[in-house]
Amino acid sequence: MTSRNPQQGLQVQQEILETFSCGDLLEYHQLDMLDPKSIKAFAEFIAGNYSPVDVLLNNAGVYFKEQCEYDKAKDCIQTNLINLMELNQLLLPHFSEKGHIINVSSVLGSLQNIPGDQVKQALYSPELTLEGIKQLADDFLDSIKNRTFAQIGWPACSYFASKALLNAYTRVISKEVGIRVNALHPGWVRTDMGGNSATKSIDEGAKTPLLLIRHQGPETGTYWVDEARAEWI
Repeated sequence: MTSRNPQQGLQVQQEILETFSCGDLLEYHQLDMLDPKSIKAFAEFIAGNYSPVDVLLNNAGVYFKEQCEYDKAKDCIQTNLINLMELNQLLLPHFSEKGHIINVSSVLGSLQNIPGDQVKQALYSPELTLEGIKQLADDFLDSIKNRTFAQIGWPACSYFASKALLNAYTRVISKEVGIRVNALHPGWVRTDMGGNSATKSIDEGAKTPLLLIRHQGPETGTYWVDEARAEWI
């Protein structure tokens, strides 16, 4: 398990160990998804101690209320997409034959939340590449900086854009690597990000991730909601 803040991460690790009596099966390592050095150090740690990797659950994410601030938007795109892509790339050589990358996305990344038809078409194009996804991310950030997102067809909310891009990334990379790559929506969960009004407890929010972690089926490039495969929306 990882966290940006080591003190908080180690505290949660201890609470889990005491609650579930899992011995030394849960190891902690610091990981800041905004820090390239931290990402590289984590990848090297995993490669050196846990290769081959069976499952990687990409659960790090940020959501900012300041929807149109460029600096916040950049941090959101870096955390939720660009540096996630980099971490996956660093770890790809170290997966087992049945390895599985699971990207925690959101229903808020639905194309229904993308106003512009051209942007929708670009995100869902069968010809989209990994470099194309990075270019789309840059285009979104430029539209926030220049206040042209409405005219171009991007949402004002960087979280919506980051998850739409993450969904596109899941579809694209699943065709290019020899392991399974899928995405899921855990639901609206009562966490620091989700808030107290959310409809699911943490235990309920963990059900779909746990199902995919244990899942041995061949599906790749797919989207899962409420413990079942769903259509991309």
